[in-house]
Amino acid sequence: MRDVINVVHHMETGSICVIDDAFWELRKRILGIEQLILRAVDFETDIETPHRYLLNSCKTLRVTPAFVRLSWALLVDSLHNPRVLLSQPVETQAVAAMLVASQILPRETTFLPKGSIPWWESFAPKGVCLEALEEVAMAILDTYAKDIDTQHEQENRGLRDPGRPKMSFAVAKGQ
Repeated sequence: MRDVINVVHHMETGSICVIDDAFWELRKRILGIEQLILRAVDFETDIETPHRYLLNSCKTLRVTPAFVRLSWALLVDSLHNPRVLLSQPVETQAVAAMLVASQILPRETTFLPKGSIPWWESFAPKGVCLEALEEVAMAILDTYAKDIDTQHEQENRGLRDPGRPKMSFAVAKGQ
């Protein structure tokens, strides 16, 4: 604990932390917060994330690195959305992120297999239908919608420089 406090203090002030009453109070607060967090997660510290499942699925499908990077980024960002994180099994989250990535990237750049059954059926947990995957996919996209809504609110309140040109993200056909 002392090392953690020392490193953070050194990063903020450039000096080594002095062991005084303030140090001991800070240490006590940190330990108290740590105990609250452990109780909140019911002391379950081995938490499975969807990333391993995503990488295994992508390796099996032999998709492009761009597809893997986009799917990974979608999963990382979706961890900020409790609706995604708490509502579905990790396998469903991984396949939903891949489903979103497959809709964003052009088909010829993903190398997703075409077959008699859709690729996602091979990787989705038993009993999970396309509608359930699409619901998780929409929750993943909602993570970005909140950021966009906040950006629009700021623009509407005039917090941005009115002289700055507006950006347009038009995608050329075929990209």
